[in-house]
Amino acid sequence: MEGNPLTFIIIMMAVMILPTLFMSKTQKKQQQNRQFMLDSLEKGDEVITSAGFTGVIDAVKETSFIVRFSPDDIRMEIAKEAILRKVEEEEDIPELETEYDYVIDDDADEATDNSNENLPD
Repeated sequence: MEGNPLTFIIIMMAVMILPTLFMSKTQKKQQQNRQFMLDSLEKGDEVITSAGFTGVIDAVKETSFIVRFSPDDIRMEIAKEAILRKVEEEEDIPELETEYDYVIDDDADEATDNSNENLPD
């Protein structure tokens, strides 16, 4: 049983076009929300960069931010697009471990290899 080829073409086009329209609307909404978030950032806001670094905005420029990273108060100019999100007040960011947080046990290196003791002669 053959149908009208024009009907088949219309149905196939609808199947391809409708999901694209819905996805582009959602994507546009996400871009608007992100742009609003970037435009609302100001000096003193704590942010997380796309690289995962957490810092505080020291200055706002047209296309970038000057962000101060602790503990050494390193200041870097970061493109606005590199800001992932603003840290909310109630968020708890864990402290980073330093090389001094680890204790090295020198006795652990002196372990003996007893794997051949139970082998027959």
